[in-house]
Amino acid sequence: MKALKIIIVAFVATLISACSPPQESAVENYLNAKTPAERYETICQSDQIELEDLNSEYKDTSLGNIKDIAFDKDESTKLDNKYYILATQVEKSDGSSYENYYHSVKHNGEWCVDWVSTSRTPGFSFNDMYLNGAKGGKGFFRVELSSYYNFEFLYAKRTHYSLTDIDFGKNYYLNKDSPGAKKIFNCVESTNDGYCIISGTVDYPATKRDSEVLLLDNARLIYY
Repeated sequence: MKALKIIIVAFVATLISACSPPQESAVENYLNAKTPAERYETICQSDQIELEDLNSEYKDTSLGNIKDIAFDKDESTKLDNKYYILATQVEKSDGSSYENYYHSVKHNGEWCVDWVSTSRTPGFSFNDMYLNGAKGGKGFFRVELSSYYNFEFLYAKRTHYSLTDIDFGKNYYLNKDSPGAKKIFNCVESTNDGYCIISGTVDYPATKRDSEVLLLDNARLIYY
């Protein structure tokens, strides 16, 4: 009888999952992935994103710790071919919950999660870098053009672009002569989305006058 109940519960769960819209099912598969390799299979594949990027991003993160997922259809929206889906996740370990928007896209006929444009906790700690001298953090960032120049970069408008990270509120300064800088500037200056997606390494200047001000290096514009 107990085994029968387990089979019935599993069958019902399968039916519920099967009834979910495909864009939500893509997010469920993404959140339930237990390893970076499994999660890599759920994201929109691109020659800009490699498995090593996910290994680096989640090296200190435990994946697959999701007990329950609930979607807020009233707060989820569709723009062009992309769904912005608000999901609340409940953790298995301590029952804590948090919500986040996930970008679900139909790519090559299959629904997948747009990994670089989905807000994530970075695979490094800004505090550890600022307070303890940890090495610069490599990652993907959603940035917009800024007119803010201060502290070490107060007089750097001629030499650096100022970019604001819309997820973390940090200001990154990119040398105008560095490879890829002009492409990034052209994107943030003309985008209709309000932001552009870039990859790069951020680090604090040696003097560390402010925790919100960082230097951006090895930056490149990300395309899908």
